[in-house]
Amino acid sequence: MRKHYFIFSGITITLQLFTGFGLNAANLLQQQQPFSTQVNAYYSVPLSGFNHDVIADGTGGEANTKTTTTIDFSNEYFSADFVPNTPYGSVASAAAYGGGLPVSGLVNSAVTSGLTYELAPYDSNNVLLLRPLTSNTGALNFQSTFKANEVYILWVATETQANNVGVTIYFGDGTSQVQNNQIAYDWVGGTTNVALGGLSRVGRGSTQWAQLNEFSQSGACKLFEKKIVILAANQAKEITGIGFSYTGSGNYQSLAVFAINVFGEPYVLGTEEQQLTKATIYPNPTSSQIRVNTSSGVKRLRAVNNLGQLTGESSSEILDVEQFRSGIYFLEIELTDGSKETMKFIKK
Repeated sequence: MRKHYFIFSGITITLQLFTGFGLNAANLLQQQQPFSTQVNAYYSVPLSGFNHDVIADGTGGEANTKTTTTIDFSNEYFSADFVPNTPYGSVASAAAYGGGLPVSGLVNSAVTSGLTYELAPYDSNNVLLLRPLTSNTGALNFQSTFKANEVYILWVATETQANNVGVTIYFGDGTSQVQNNQIAYDWVGGTTNVALGGLSRVGRGSTQWAQLNEFSQSGACKLFEKKIVILAANQAKEITGIGFSYTGSGNYQSLAVFAINVFGEPYVLGTEEQQLTKATIYPNPTSSQIRVNTSSGVKRLRAVNNLGQLTGESSSEILDVEQFRSGIYFLEIELTDGSKETMKFIKK
């Protein structure tokens, strides 16, 4: 079963716990502790705005039923656990061919030490895909906001290197930072800033160039990393999202954005909004229930996933999560005294 992990790397220290966001870098899998000093670290950003599923995964079904479209009009990525119902030729599975994406969805960057991307779930929209034939603009919104010194983008282009990608970083004060003419490398031919190599692809059966469930380009496909430095004047600002634009020169060219990381820290509006936690949650990780321990009464609990979707709620101090998919969730706690907190928990 697919598991997700909240990622921030390279520093072992307790981060500030404040209303709306609580983390413990020293031991993520244990209960959050009261706040101390914030420091910069790598964070995998929970996002909304993905518009397609381009990763075939799991057992059963076909490449064209496991996804919504292709990367390059013929092929798509696949997970290491993909086993189609009707294999093409003698290759029966991703495991037999090789080159599948990690089942965990975690991509440890080969470019930047300590940086790990978390891909969106393989069974739902997991990419922002831009094409000249459909739409050449799109945006990914941050479900948790950060201030950052650097932004890291996991992406690819298809058919040829994309030399004219526009990237716009949006801030909470209404301003933006525009980076034009950014380069995204071709998923097969590119050799620069390879975050994850050794991947392969599978045909969706939509053109004569790739038959349904046909594995190809053994180990030649990749995912690339793009680093953008936030200007000094913007490093204290809340980042709310990133927009992308791409005008390819051919109908088969595409830009695919899979994940975003930042080097920074969770954004805090002001010291008056910071407070010691009034609640703890346990067990964490959990397989069945999450419980809230607080001296104040619990008015409402709401759980949302890393796409911001509501997955469960309760009017008591106990929330049943047994039917949740494995992964990271945010528990929104509303107490009877009117205070609110958000904490992360992991469903095993």
